[in-house]
Amino acid sequence: MERPLFIPVILGTARQGRESENVARFVFEQTRNRAGVETELIDVRTLPMRLDDAGEQMKDAKFSATITRGY
Repeated sequence: MERPLFIPVILGTARQGRESENVARFVFEQTRNRAGVETELIDVRTLPMRLDDAGEQMKDAKFSATITRGY
């Protein structure tokens, strides 16, 4: 049995009044209704971003696992 295609939908801005949220939610709903496709809506506002460090220490393990899931 083939595994489903995983397509994460990333809402990539944390700005106030972001217009892209409507589009991301629309794309997410359309994607999750497709047969053979799994999806997840990822909102960067919910990611724990540490800005006091750079490099590997600021990576979020859950986000990294979600993104590499399709490989």
